Amino acid sequence: SNGTACTGTTSFSCATSGYSDGANTLYVGCYDAAGNYGSDYIAVNRDSISPTTPTDLDARSNSQTSVDLSWGASTDAVGVASYRVDYCSGFGCSSWATLGTSPTNSYTHTGITPASNPTIYRYRVYALDAANNLSGAATSIHFNAIPTIPAFPGAEGGGAASKGGRGGTVYRVNSLSGGTEAGTLRACAVVATGPRTCVFDVGGTIELTSHINVSSPYLTIAGETAPGGGITISGKNSTAVTFTARTHNIIVRGLRFRKGYNAGTPAQDGDSSNVTSVSSTSGPVGLVIFDHVTVSWGQDENAEAWSMVPRAAKDITYQWSMIYEPLLSHPVNFMTGAYASSVADNMTDIDIHHSMLANSSHRNPMIKNRSFRFVNSLVYNWSDWALAVHGSGQVDIIGNKFKTGPLYMTESAKAYEIEATPTGNSTTATTGTMSLYVAGNVGPHNADPLADNWVMTRLIDLEANGSAEIGPLSESYRRLTPLPALPFPITAHDVATAETIVLAGAGASRRLDCSGNRVSNRDSADARAIAEYTAGNAGIVPVSEDAVGGYPTLSAGTACTDTDGDGMPDAWENANGLNPASAADGATLHVSGYSNLEMYLAGSSDATPPVLSGLSPAGSYPKTSTSVSLGATTDENATCRHGSAGSAWASKTPFSSTGSTSHSATLAVWAGLVKRICYQCRDALLNESAESCTTFSVSAKPKVGGFN
Repeated sequence: SNGTACTGTTSFSCATSGYSDGANTLYVGCYDAAGNYGSDYIAVNRDSISPTTPTDLDARSNSQTSVDLSWGASTDAVGVASYRVDYCSGFGCSSWATLGTSPTNSYTHTGITPASNPTIYRYRVYALDAANNLSGAATSIHFNAIPTIPAFPGAEGGGAASKGGRGGTVYRVNSLSGGTEAGTLRACAVVATGPRTCVFDVGGTIELTSHINVSSPYLTIAGETAPGGGITISGKNSTAVTFTARTHNIIVRGLRFRKGYNAGTPAQDGDSSNVTSVSSTSGPVGLVIFDHVTVSWGQDENAEAWSMVPRAAKDITYQWSMIYEPLLSHPVNFMTGAYASSVADNMTDIDIHHSMLANSSHRNPMIKNRSFRFVNSLVYNWSDWALAVHGSGQVDIIGNKFKTGPLYMTESAKAYEIEATPTGNSTTATTGTMSLYVAGNVGPHNADPLADNWVMTRLIDLEANGSAEIGPLSESYRRLTPLPALPFPITAHDVATAETIVLAGAGASRRLDCSGNRVSNRDSADARAIAEYTAGNAGIVPVSEDAVGGYPTLSAGTACTDTDGDGMPDAWENANGLNPASAADGATLHVSGYSNLEMYLAGSSDATPPVLSGLSPAGSYPKTSTSVSLGATTDENATCRHGSAGSAWASKTPFSSTGSTSHSATLAVWAGLVKRICYQCRDALLNESAESCTTFSVSAKPKVGGFN
């Protein structure tokens, strides 16, 4: 009665432009000559409405030959039949071809050729329905298979598969401005796109008025190239976070991130350095590695890995870093998690290793994501609690030292090193059951790393109830084997060795000279934090950075001569057979698989330990001697210790004067002493000598009256 009339005998045809329901279904009914009406039946289903556009296109690679894609499912009035995946090769490419189709909202790109600098692919996805209606394309993303080499020599952990700016454009930072003009860090990290590396011609402090938000992937920031005192990024004049990686394949090395106090910073929103996915992010977040960075003076977490969109942040590493001294407004160091449990469940392979977390209230770290590794790190001077795991996270805690300081238990009665809440909430992973692998650690509840470490764990109440310790943690949450090895696994040292090498090298502690050698370059704030740890003092969570001496003054230094501007100093190019007048050789791949520029950034390949000579004392000393002078000479600058033969480095005593090529100390002696004493030294690259020993004696007093 309200449709289109078609007339005929036993067959009918006519055109119609309207359909009777939202599913675009055409219903047909017929009358005979007497006006009798037959029942409706479906004559045709003419679907002309396209599915909705797929959302949240994400990628991850678990091998050198494939990339796994996933996306938010489309909807359709009748039903989505399949998805079409298109791709092209190269950053910013536009010559699209169909890669394949999938009946589900995931697809694996296989058959990729393994490479140290794997091809960057660009992907987009469409949905199709049974009528072959095509949706709009999901916002395109770039991604690549795992490289055959780590991000740089020494990179380990989930983020070590990042390829950064390998083979890309070199940007020279010659200005300390916090703006976006040419020559600034922001011009390289934020404005520029595509594979790129930021090198520095100047040292000093970059003052920000807004945060550095990295949203274009394939970036290396080589802070270790800065001359003089290196680079500090200050956020004291900003009310926002200092640095955020909102994308993938990022390498950040040798920088200091110091937020600094700003009264306008929103409460618990002043993070000094984040790896976080936020609402404006498009594409994967992860394959990010922070190496030899310093993070301090935040008004919320000093650092975190937090996801605010369905694409989960994953494959993130902080290694050889110092994360310490968050400000009193919210004095916490590191946290992971997400805005929704379903996202936290997909946040995998996040880790902190060979780092120091110190002088805080708590969160050293707080772990709420799916899988996390905490290895060979130092946790010092907490006031509320040290490390916590919430929800159903799978966590390895291996070879760490938990050292109490003056703040210990001043804020609460919580005492244990590792606290766990197996019950999750809306910000934690909740699928499955929590499992912890705890081995090789020491702390106030366990002095022997070889002993059963489970005594260091404690069950705590829900966050909503104040997270109070409520009893032992059930062994049902104990895992007896570590998580599966990563593509570039973390080397775990014994805890004594870890303590020594972390104190020696963590943080923005070194820079590159013009010959590619790494030289010591800690600023006074980092040196103070190391000294506080060593002495076991401090005891302050500052209101502002001014309470602990403020921002160190950093010298600008003098940039190395780099005639062709390829990031490699002329002196290094000449020494390595390259052409200092041709920028083309910087991006050229070395036989190692790294670019020539990356070979310079890797620093000295010196693996030779110091050579000792001129050992003293030796021979015999008079019976009246009460002390002798210890001495040794090394063929390079080194740190030396002395002790009994066969004793570990950590148990030996540091020379009172050391750090150059001459090393000395004074040792108390007495008549009749015969002593063999052994010296051992480490250079700036932590190459350790074998023991060199010397023997001496002090004459005995004569016998008197038959008595000795």
